[in-house]
Amino acid sequence: MDSNIRRTPIPFYRDITGQLYAGDHHKRICQEIVLGIGGLRVLKALGLHPTVFHMNEGHAAFQAIERIRILMAEQNLSLEEALEASRTNNVFTTHTPVPAGIDVFDTGLMRQYFEAYCREAGIGFDQFMALGRRNPQDGQETFSMAILCAQDFGLPQRCQPAAPDCLPGDV
Repeated sequence: MDSNIRRTPIPFYRDITGQLYAGDHHKRICQEIVLGIGGLRVLKALGLHPTVFHMNEGHAAFQAIERIRILMAEQNLSLEEALEASRTNNVFTTHTPVPAGIDVFDTGLMRQYFEAYCREAGIGFDQFMALGRRNPQDGQETFSMAILCAQDFGLPQRCQPAAPDCLPGDV
């Protein structure tokens, strides 16, 4: 996907896909929104219906939120039901399970980009934020893309290397 097209009039938006891993948190979250939410919408617009959804390093983790939104809207599911239904065909991989390799975003930034999305989807913003926090009740904790992925798959917050149903090490 490329955001640098003539129909995109705002330079910031045109530059979103120009270079990965560059820029500030605003650009990074926009890249992850384009990849996760935009990517799923592109697949749907193309008439493609994948049966497995792969999210590497958490970069496309917002894809899981979009899937939940779609399940809630199209099948009239609750957030909990949609979360459970989406877990069955999500795949999460990581090769850098260290803090430097995991994107985190503060509440203010998440509110800026997701408050309206959550309202339109019928998802409480605090419920949404809880999906990306190790401690869902801690309103000061940043939103972690890796924790969002772990929540989407029903993985325990700390995985043991020998456990067959989770990733090796702590993610």
